[in-house]
Amino acid sequence: MGKKHSAQPMSKLWAMFFLSVLLVSAMNFYAEVREPDQVEIANIHEHIRETVKVEGTLTSYVRDPYDEGDDRIDLQIEEGYNVVKVRWYETGSRHLKSKTGLPNDLHIGNRVIVVGEVVTYNGKMWLASEGAGAVYPIPGTNVSTLPVTLTSISKDPAGHAGQVLEVEGYMSDAIKADTIRQTNTLLDHPSYSNADHTLYLRIEGRFTERYEAGSKVRVTGWMQFDERSYRWQLVLHSTQVTVLHATGAKQLSWAADATSWSYDVGSLVVISGTALNESGEWWIEGPSESYRICLLPHENDTAGTEQNWIGVLAWSPENIKLCLDHGYDATLINPIGNITGDTIPL
Repeated sequence: MGKKHSAQPMSKLWAMFFLSVLLVSAMNFYAEVREPDQVEIANIHEHIRETVKVEGTLTSYVRDPYDEGDDRIDLQIEEGYNVVKVRWYETGSRHLKSKTGLPNDLHIGNRVIVVGEVVTYNGKMWLASEGAGAVYPIPGTNVSTLPVTLTSISKDPAGHAGQVLEVEGYMSDAIKADTIRQTNTLLDHPSYSNADHTLYLRIEGRFTERYEAGSKVRVTGWMQFDERSYRWQLVLHSTQVTVLHATGAKQLSWAADATSWSYDVGSLVVISGTALNESGEWWIEGPSESYRICLLPHENDTAGTEQNWIGVLAWSPENIKLCLDHGYDATLINPIGNITGDTIPL
């Protein structure tokens, strides 16, 4: 009789144990698969170390921001006047194999949903996201591209706010290679001084090669008002720039004044003249002694050489004047030099 009474409590204990294991497993499963709470971007500071969902407009993105072969994409999501940074890791996703940007269904200007953990470090806050499902467009909110001209934009810029525009024009400055972020101005004329309409461009992402000022391009970007500089701008990615005609070095005329030359600072230019070295100070002299431009020579340059000099027009802080940088090499992405002593290339 004693054995029968002892077996019954033992069976109840085993039943309670298995029930507890089942409940813990169910709670863990719920924690894994439950839908994250959707919060306002303005309130993410209330959800530190929590996984949340936010909604907003994709305003910029940069693939592999530090050029380390990383699978990371940095995005910026905006909702009204509130902005959140997103660090999205590919983690082997088949949708993100291209080194040029996002999946085909995501573009600047799209309304998107982002799922990630709210992370803070050194006073900065961002969403840490992983995998293909962490960032996706909201169905039915894809933005269609509207072909326009600079003239039509100038008539009603506010009427194009929030639209994805496709427009052709000429770059006012050189497009730099291997630069994460850069700005430029789209002109309706190859020469800045002759342009009647201009549009400020904010470009994200890298270009694989350099294009000179005056190159004709077709760009596609999101129109918005820049509250910081009080002007309209087109926000776009490097993959949304199509070079229709790449121009070469611009010929500088000795008959032009220095003011007109200043528009071409940073551009590849060519000018004819003779190299002079006067007590270590280099010049290119034109038709007479009154026509001169400072020369930043290449190590192989020799005084007395008369030729067409090709280089980048630059402002020299040391000489406090415009100079032709004849030592410029477009193939050098990260040139090194003797700054404060001997240097070791990384």
